[in-house]
Amino acid sequence: MDLRKVSDQILLANMKNLASQERVLYTEVLHHLREIQRRRLFADLGQPSLFAYCVNILKYSNGEADRRIKAVAMIREMPAIEEKIVSGELSLTNVAKAKEFFNQEGKVAPMKPEAKLELIKKLENKSTREAEKILLAESSSPAPEVKGKAQVKTLAKRRYISVKVTRNVGRKQKESAPIAVESTRYRLIMRSPSAVVAHPN
Repeated sequence: MDLRKVSDQILLANMKNLASQERVLYTEVLHHLREIQRRRLFADLGQPSLFAYCVNILKYSNGEADRRIKAVAMIREMPAIEEKIVSGELSLTNVAKAKEFFNQEGKVAPMKPEAKLELIKKLENKSTREAEKILLAESSSPAPEVKGKAQVKTLAKRRYISVKVTRNVGRKQKESAPIAVESTRYRLIMRSPSAVVAHPN
């Protein structure tokens, strides 16, 4: 089909239909990955994990593989999410971010199923940035204290700061290696020439 000869109305209608079909295909992919994981078929192909199978055999990027595997786990835990993915109300990215959030919060105290569903509801029809802000607001962890000079760098056309995060672990403090944090997500407040605190915008 020569799309240059298709009318605007038909082109837009076709695109909407294709996007809908793509979301249905997403869920089929997730179901297949779940069954492959259950049977551990990735091991038959010499892969140590489902993630390795997705990257090495299916040729997904690391991010694509991670999002799909996290979505598989979420659908297994909360089957109702599948309909939200098909309808487009939930993106795979936001589902994966919710899974990361639940895993992190579970280290402090397990979240009840009702609380998880309520949070998932808040992520519906939200952009990735909006979802990140919601999860940050719901987090039980305080904003990390950042020590050292904040150096602004440009990576992939976004502004990042290179920071070291100090966290309290029992009675001791542990300092991470330098990490890149997107500066648009944080407001930096100087406490001294060698210390800053990163707060969400």
